[in-house]
Amino acid sequence: MEGWGDVADYIGTLNVESQGWTPPKWKDLFTSMMEQNFQNWNTERSTRLGLNPNPDDPRHFYDLRGAFLRGLSSDPETGHLSDLYKLPGHPSFSDESVYYQPGMKALKLKR
Repeated sequence: MEGWGDVADYIGTLNVESQGWTPPKWKDLFTSMMEQNFQNWNTERSTRLGLNPNPDDPRHFYDLRGAFLRGLSSDPETGHLSDLYKLPGHPSFSDESVYYQPGMKALKLKR
């Protein structure tokens, strides 16, 4: 992967608003049953991995509801989720995120 040596510099130059990105509105679209299922999934995951249980904490820089809808699961050893739902501002935000748009500052992953 290119750019790992410059991650700190990359984070410092990230300006999400100027890149035209807005957060997903999944929460507004979930039915109460979907939201309860998501909350159960997130509680189990965050408890098992020792993570902040608030899925809406902006410091996650990850669309957890998107990952839930897609059926993604964490790596059992690291807790890492795929790049697919990383949000702009995540230290390793890449061009593999569904939120990547051409021109955004992002790590370029080798394909």
